[in-house]
Order: sequence, then C-alpha cells, then structure tokens
Amino acid sequence: MNNISIALLVAFLISFLVTNFLVPRLLVASLKRRLLDVPNKRSSHHVIASRLGGVSFLPSVLVAVCAVVALWQVFDNVLIAPSEALQYIILICACVVMYAVGLFDDVVGLKFKMKFVAQFVASVLIVSSGVWVDNFHGLFDVNEVAMWIGIPFTILLIMFVINAVNLIDGIDGLASGLSIVAMVVYGLLFTYLGDNGQALVAFSLVGCLIAFFYYNVRGFSNKTIKIFMGDTGSLVTGTIISLCAIKLIQSDTVGADMSGFSMLMAYSVLVVPCFDAIRVMIERRRNGKSMFLPDKNHIHHRVLSLGLNERVSMIVIVCLSVVITLLNAGLYFLLSIEWIILVDVVVFALFHAYISRAIASQKKAENKD
Repeated sequence: MNNISIALLVAFLISFLVTNFLVPRLLVASLKRRLLDVPNKRSSHHVIASRLGGVSFLPSVLVAVCAVVALWQVFDNVLIAPSEALQYIILICACVVMYAVGLFDDVVGLKFKMKFVAQFVASVLIVSSGVWVDNFHGLFDVNEVAMWIGIPFTILLIMFVINAVNLIDGIDGLASGLSIVAMVVYGLLFTYLGDNGQALVAFSLVGCLIAFFYYNVRGFSNKTIKIFMGDTGSLVTGTIISLCAIKLIQSDTVGADMSGFSMLMAYSVLVVPCFDAIRVMIERRRNGKSMFLPDKNHIHHRVLSLGLNERVSMIVIVCLSVVITLLNAGLYFLLSIEWIILVDVVVFALFHAYISRAIASQKKAENKD
C-alpha cells in the first residue's frame, strides 16, 4: 500500500471508531433529556427513537481528516496543499451551518422555510469557495458554462441534493446505505484523480456512515428504542455528497482520461434519491398538495406496501442504486450520457410501474377476500 492508501484507511478507521464511540452515548443523552421521537401515522418504526445519531457525523469526519492531515504533515507528506486551505475552511463553515440547523430542528423543531434559508446560505458558501459547475462536458452539446449561469445552477443543485438525501431517510439504513454507495464511488474516483483532500473526506464519511448503519439497522440490545440520523445527519451528509459531486464534475476539466465519466458517476449514485424526490414532488403537485408537505409516497413507502419488511425494503432500494451505477458505468462506453439518462428514467419508471401493479394486485386480492 502507498502512503495515500494508508492515509485513506486510517481516516476511515478513525471516523468509524469515533462514531462507534459517540452513537451509544448520544442515545443515553437522548434518554436522559427525553429528546425522543414518538411514532405517529407517518412513521415506519413502532418504538420510540432518538434522532441524534447524526450529531456524531461532522465531528467524526473532521477529527479523522484533521488527524490524518496533521500526522502525515509531520512526516512531510502533504495531503492537502496549503493553497487549498482557505477553500476547505469555507467548506467546513458550510457544513457547520447545516449541522447547527439540523441539530436545532432535531431538538426543538424548525419550519421548512428556515431550513431552505440555511441551505441557501450553505450553498452560497460552497460556490464562494470556487466549487461550482463550470462545465457540462458536452452534455446536451454544452461545454463551458458562464459564471452567471453556473453559480445559480450550482446553488439550486446543492439545495436539491441536500433535500433529496433528507427525504430518502425514511426507513432504517436507507439514507446511510445509499450514501455509503455514493461516497465509496466518489472516494475511489477522487483517489484515481489524485484529489487527496476530497478522497479523505469521502472515506472519512464512509467510516462514519458504516458505524452508524450498524446501530441504525441492528439496533441496541434493548429493542424498545432505536436511533436515527435525524436532520443533523441527513443535512450534513447531503451537503458533503453535493460538494463531492460538484468537485467530481470540476475534476473532469483537470486531466481525467475519460471526459464526462466523473460527471456521469457523480450523477449515477444519486439517481434513486433525486429521481424519487422529483417523482414525489410531481405527484404532490398533480394531486393539488403542497410539494413540501410530508406524505407516504416515497420509494421506501411504496416498497413497504408490497408487504416487505424494512430491512428487505432497504436492501432492495440500495441494490437498485448499485445496479443503476454499474449499468451507467458500462453504458458509458456504448452510449452518450443523454441516452444513459434516458435509460435511467426508463429503468426507474419500470421499477415503479412494477410496484404499482403489485400493490394493485394485492388490493384486488384483499377485496375478493
């Protein structure tokens, strides 16, 4: 293993261990302070739960990244160039904004309009650091993007991805499982492209998410209580994912061998949460409902309606994301990105058509009985 591989492994392990240390203690704190989520008609869980699992995410990632960068610096191995320091400080500030808003929402409650304001502020911070979509790499015959178009587009894209990750967090292990898939793909691509700083961030978040995934899915010895990532975790995770996705799109302009491949992979791992968010908003609008009010029409709700339990439903949806990602990677060598996107739309539509047909068949059988 070379120095970079060792650094990434150490960052992964530190984040994993810090999260593994913090999550049980956050549960104890939730019990003492009565910061618990009581099941309601929208809940898929049937026991009381703590929403503070995500409080461990940002500290774990920061401790891992800072520890590895400092340790490698001692041995004169520069993982993050000094010229990038200011950019990373600004990006950390964006994550801190989302962390604070998420924590406030999990503990006290916050209106969605205020969360949108915070997301806008975090998005502005990210683009102010120089991270914005400046090239579409031939997608729809568009290459370089003017700043006055690229920056507003990036702000909207960041806010959309953050909310898509937040909305997909509906059953145990789903948001963390999909995010693990995304960050592993991103981390491998950053390693290949030589972006050590972003690779460190990606694999640090993977370590954190895997540790949380274990507690979220397996639970604790006392099966009468669970722990979720809450808005603190989903907002921070969504922010980091959107940041990594945009950095990958930018990386295509600095020497990637296959122009557009990084952008395709940045998009592919987000197909499930983002397509589902779009579908749900269209359904709400078509039914005359507010696009921002919660309901039970997300992909996980629909899969649960087939009679599958939470764990199997989570595995099915995560596997769907993996299949789409691998399919897109293979199709890159056969089709243009525009046609690949169309294939994804068809696959996603067929998946939902199958679910709808199965649910209709179940209801017809129940009515006969």
